[in-house]
Amino acid sequence: EFAVEPEVMATWVHFQSLFEDFGVGKGRLISRFPKDWAKEVERLARQISPPVRASAIAAKVFAHKHKFIPARRDYDYSKPWLVNAEKQMTVRPFHAVIAQHNPRGHPAVRVAGEFDKGDAPYHAETQQSVPRTAEALAQCAELLLSVCEELQLVDPHFDPAEPRFAKTLQAMLSIRSSAP
Repeated sequence: EFAVEPEVMATWVHFQSLFEDFGVGKGRLISRFPKDWAKEVERLARQISPPVRASAIAAKVFAHKHKFIPARRDYDYSKPWLVNAEKQMTVRPFHAVIAQHNPRGHPAVRVAGEFDKGDAPYHAETQQSVPRTAEALAQCAELLLSVCEELQLVDPHFDPAEPRFAKTLQAMLSIRSSAP
């Protein structure tokens, strides 16, 4: 889960550089921080970018819902976005924060256009070996399970009456039931 400053995504050069790097398959999701993050990106894009590019940014941000995750975090609208994001790093940390600037030199903040995408924490390993235990499989999907509204298991061999499948389902539902 990455916090991306709305102004970063509203800037065409950064949008082009970053947007395609996000999605479940890429191992990176953009936090909707705050909950009206997409509307703020659209508003800023209309101020910063030429009309055609602003429309393209808005269209993609609203159409590609698989790239986002609800933040479910406190946000103080009386303070700047970066101050809120930095505060969250002590409460419920993001994997990283991507912002226009890093005036306080916060170690978790990456300045858009100035960091190496091949280095941690931006680089995400998506081909991981996961032990075939109920707990490990559920833990692997913890972030997605914690925010999903519907769970669909697509496995032609799944049999809830068989203990190995029931344990995995139970572990997944346990993570889901403890989600905020």
